[in-house]
Amino acid sequence: MSKHPLVRALRCPAPLVLAGVLASASPAIAAEGKYVALVVGVGEYAHLPAELHLAQARGDAEAVAQALREHAGFEVMELKDGFATRQALESFLVDSLPTMVGADDTLLIYIEARGMGADFDDPYVLTYDAQPDDIEHTAMSISELGHRVSAVVGVKALVLLTDTAHSGELGGLALLGPNAKSWPDLPANTVILSASSPREPSIEGLFAPIVVQAFQGQADRSGDGILTASELHRFVIDRVPEASADAVHPAEAGDYPAGLVICRITPPPEPEPEPVAVPAPIPIQPPESASSDRHRRWGVALPTLGASAIMAGGSVFAYSRGRPLRSVVFLEAELAEGDSYDAVYTRYKRWYTLNRSLGLAAGVLAVTGGFFAVVPIQDGATMGVSFDF
Repeated sequence: MSKHPLVRALRCPAPLVLAGVLASASPAIAAEGKYVALVVGVGEYAHLPAELHLAQARGDAEAVAQALREHAGFEVMELKDGFATRQALESFLVDSLPTMVGADDTLLIYIEARGMGADFDDPYVLTYDAQPDDIEHTAMSISELGHRVSAVVGVKALVLLTDTAHSGELGGLALLGPNAKSWPDLPANTVILSASSPREPSIEGLFAPIVVQAFQGQADRSGDGILTASELHRFVIDRVPEASADAVHPAEAGDYPAGLVICRITPPPEPEPEPVAVPAPIPIQPPESASSDRHRRWGVALPTLGASAIMAGGSVFAYSRGRPLRSVVFLEAELAEGDSYDAVYTRYKRWYTLNRSLGLAAGVLAVTGGFFAVVPIQDGATMGVSFDF
């Protein structure tokens, strides 16, 4: 049976491993050595029933790897699901890792997977190809994992983060994997943190987001851009109980000074402010020409003045009709035969009233028409008006 492509890559010389597998890694800080991380996320298993798979393990591993690359300057190697076999993990620890880190470097290992045997002396991390009836030879015990890590050339700092104690049973045995207290003795400057304490199941999807927040800068309480061992420890110990309503309590172990530098933090960029909406300018209608304005005014004035002229003509006509009758009224001796004084006076009064009424109406319309025909001065200030009939 041929080995998996990733397994073959892990057995290649270190330059090929770094060029191919770690091509997307962030540049290391040369003055302080390199920051190297192995992130393992096993959510699917070849030989475990589907109900025991971890739905969030792969996504959690990807989020942790991204935070380590983008905010902490780590070169990250990822083993997820089908790539996270026992042979691939052993090959990385034995063949590749010793060529990747040195005495000035920092090594971080994050593991999220199923586990077993925390209630015994030597618990196991269940890799992708772990077989329930042969856990001893197909999974990796915490003692073997600790031995492999200890065999690596001494590093400046070693950080071990595990989330392997999830609820569930397999063959009558609880699926409680190793926690921080399960590791064997490791060299000085080793920081060990686990998602939960001994015999306490962790909550899937709880630990990884807190680890991500820590390496994004939220654990840097001093604000100096340096994440120390004590800051990481305090952040995890405080946040896990808060996020779980005090149902889960992380465990810690290791031998390290409080000021041990874990990494330098590059905080995420501040979000750009939302653009302020600028209201669209209100369109300004261009002023009408003096010619069109004058035409509009004359459209009102001319009919009004015309009606005034007609009424003035009617007034003149009524005046002419009543004028002879007025003379007769005051010269009764000149009354025509058969006419009475009252009849003539009544006719005169009718023409007189019509004359006066039409004359008054003609005057009102003439004034109104003249008002509509006013042409304003174009300089803007009202200096005066002129009638343009």
